[in-house]
Amino acid sequence: MRAWARLDGRGPSAASTEPESEPGFGLLSKCRTDELAAALAQLPAVQLRRLLMHAIARLPVREIARCEGRSERAVKYSLARARRRMGELMDGSV
Repeated sequence: MRAWARLDGRGPSAASTEPESEPGFGLLSKCRTDELAAALAQLPAVQLRRLLMHAIARLPVREIARCEGRSERAVKYSLARARRRMGELMDGSV
């Protein structure tokens, strides 16, 4: 399961897992959180900002593009690269 996919709501929600029913959930959760933070820290600033604006703040691509004075295509490309890089980092292939 890719923790980064949950950022934009495409993966299983955190609410679907009941911590008390899974031994070691707290430790596993902390490890994945640390891994996620480390992966996010490796993204270029522009990609990180756009990923957070889109996934966390739920801003549409059009709004991000307008705020930054960039084309929607540029923002979409940047988001795709950020997601791909997060996938690589979270899967441990880099």
